[in-house]
Amino acid sequence: MESNMMHTCEWCGRPFSWPSSLRLHQRMACGKPPNFCCTICDYKSNFKGNLKRHLLCKHRIHMH
Repeated sequence: MESNMMHTCEWCGRPFSWPSSLRLHQRMACGKPPNFCCTICDYKSNFKGNLKRHLLCKHRIHMH
């Protein structure tokens, strides 16, 4: 764990650099199944933007 990550989720232990990132994680992702899945590989995410970035970086596909 990096020293600049001072905000830790009390539910899962994942560290965050910013309190706002921790709050978003707890509200949208922690303990919830992923809503967005790649149709090419096994990648899954709770955030559409992460799936879009994955498709572009790993599969060179632009999602609108």
